[in-house]
Amino acid sequence: MGKKVAPKVIRIWSTPDPRRVIAIAARMTYSNIPVDQLQDKLNEDEIGRSVNAILERRHYSVLRHVSFSFAVTGVGRAFSHQLVRHAAGHAYEQRSQHYRTEKDFDFVLPGTVVQMGQQEPYEDFMEWAQDFYDELMKSGVPKEDARQVLPNATETHLIWTANLEGLVNFIKARACRVNTDEIKTIASMARKEILKDIPEMAKYLGPTCLTQGMCFEGKKFFTHCNMPWQTPTVLWTPEFPKKIELVGVGGEVAEVDGLSTFSMNSKLRDV
Repeated sequence: MGKKVAPKVIRIWSTPDPRRVIAIAARMTYSNIPVDQLQDKLNEDEIGRSVNAILERRHYSVLRHVSFSFAVTGVGRAFSHQLVRHAAGHAYEQRSQHYRTEKDFDFVLPGTVVQMGQQEPYEDFMEWAQDFYDELMKSGVPKEDARQVLPNATETHLIWTANLEGLVNFIKARACRVNTDEIKTIASMARKEILKDIPEMAKYLGPTCLTQGMCFEGKKFFTHCNMPWQTPTVLWTPEFPKKIELVGVGGEVAEVDGLSTFSMNSKLRDV
């Protein structure tokens, strides 16, 4: 039987000097200086100011000129179905189960399975799936059909290339704690790789509770998290912005200046 695996992100390639690329793209849009002269005149201070200005104003179109290419391993087929739903600005290649044979396949073991005391039967099922897959192959079933019995937990490998704007959108959606552990972990690992090159992005790269101080999941899904990256966080409701509710770690109602919930109209009347 194969072994248990854990998610891993390996950087294969990325745009050289990405901060400079962002600054050139940003300044070119309004500068009267030709691009070939503009890029020669940029110093480190000007690059830093341009990058920060772009991030503050969220003019993210210039981020499309920076790309990262990762190898992703230690993840299951269920994870890959989530990842490839991010299409705009992303490209993928995935390990094939059509052309290669799964032999002693490695697998993902969710923490909740262990917590519920189901690890042993779970691993027994992985072994049974491998045995039945092998049996189908021996009987003459082609591997592209025999693969139908393989679990979603079967490890897969991917090459994932995305521009920086696409990665911002991915991390915004998937670093949120309401996601599964695998994709949260991959989002966090990708974030760390990006921040190695562009540290200015730290407060702009993450779920909306970090980058905007607001949770759009609503009360129903916030209970799955109860740990916003930034506290207090505004919890979106259908009444927003007329009514604003603040929440903190543990899901408790948070207060700012003695207020936990207030009506925008009443506040305006008090001004």
